[in-house]
Amino acid sequence: LLSRTLAMIDRHRADPSFGPRELASRLNVPERTLQRHFRPLGETPGHRLLNRRLELAHTRLSARNQVAEGVTAVAFDCGFNDLSYFYREFRKKYGTTPGAVARCH
Repeated sequence: LLSRTLAMIDRHRADPSFGPRELASRLNVPERTLQRHFRPLGETPGHRLLNRRLELAHTRLSARNQVAEGVTAVAFDCGFNDLSYFYREFRKKYGTTPGAVARCH
C-alpha cells in the first residue's frame, strides 16, 4: 500500500485538489489507515505531498529557462492554491524565498 501511495502522490502532486482525503479515496482505504502506514517514515501523507510539491517548485525555479515564467505561475502549476502558504512553506524548507532561488539560477 505504501509504494502505491507514494507513486500516486508523485503522479498527482501538481493537482491542487489532490490531498490526503482524495488519496485515501482513490486507494479505497480510510485516511487513518494511510496515516498508520506513513508512521514508520516519520511523516503524514499530507506532509509527503507538501514536500513533493515544494521539491517540484524548487526544481522548476532552479531551471535556467523557467525564470521568465515567474514564481506565481510555478506555485500554481505545482499544486498550490495559496501563494502566501507557498512562500511560507518554501522558506521553511529551503531557508530562502522562491524568488531568490529563481534569480540565482
